[in-house]
Amino acid sequence: MSAQQPQAGLDVGAVTRTRQQEWAQRAYEAVQRRQRSGAGSEYATICKGFAALIHHSGLCQALAFAEAKSGGAGGRSEMGQYLDDLARVLGQERQQLITSSRSADVLAYQRLSRDALLAATWLKRYAEALLDKVNDDENSSNGGGRAVHV
Repeated sequence: MSAQQPQAGLDVGAVTRTRQQEWAQRAYEAVQRRQRSGAGSEYATICKGFAALIHHSGLCQALAFAEAKSGGAGGRSEMGQYLDDLARVLGQERQQLITSSRSADVLAYQRLSRDALLAATWLKRYAEALLDKVNDDENSSNGGGRAVHV
């Protein structure tokens, strides 16, 4: 008997990953990049609050708010960096995400909103895991606690 050959076109070593796994990996890489570049507590705060902003205001309004806070298209503030990261997690460019949120039909907008909410949740999880530790270390070395802004 001969050994079974893999079917033509199938990569035996390929790993099938879910969208959630892909987004989690991209979010981890994005937050890790920000951690290495010395992202401040403002970036962590944005990560922690953006999913709630989408949930309460809707994706289009949340993106418009963030775009205004980022200094416009291509703005490099921490809010602009967050928009870049959110779009990258979804496999898009920032402007593509903003434009599609404004021009999508109802079903496409609902799916995009759900996907953006899930991507924002991954960014939040990794910000809590990676950036809070850095910010806690900075606060303890400065002898201060966290300031709460209302």
